Amino acid sequence: MLFGYLVIVAVGQSRLAGGENLELRRQGEPACTIVLAANPSPAARLAALELEYHVRKISGATLPVRCDAELVIGRRLLVGESERTRQSGFRSRDFPPREYVIAFRPETVVLIGRDWEDTPENRKVEGHSRRGESLQCKASF
Repeated sequence: MLFGYLVIVAVGQSRLAGGENLELRRQGEPACTIVLAANPSPAARLAALELEYHVRKISGATLPVRCDAELVIGRRLLVGESERTRQSGFRSRDFPPREYVIAFRPETVVLIGRDWEDTPENRKVEGHSRRGESLQCKASF
């Protein structure tokens, strides 16, 4: 959740590569589109939903969410790895685990990183289960 707030603050107070302000809405209407891969990772899907939700709560404008295979005109918020992020030189695997970047390009903001992966090795890292169990929900109530 904190990441969502940080992104909103960074994006909302930013300038694009050309020096112009990035508007998330204009006269109450969306001024950009959230763009995901055709098959986004669960983390990218959640990040896009959180971004859309927080922009709507802050501004009243609901940003459209589109697939990167669709034609998107105007400013874009690229969330997670997709064909468009790869064209911009960003791949998730190039980041260390749990690292991300917010990059500004002309007409585009790139929000990408490398998600934590549920593997036996990663579960042994401090802050995660040391018994080798998955971190998936095991509700027993």
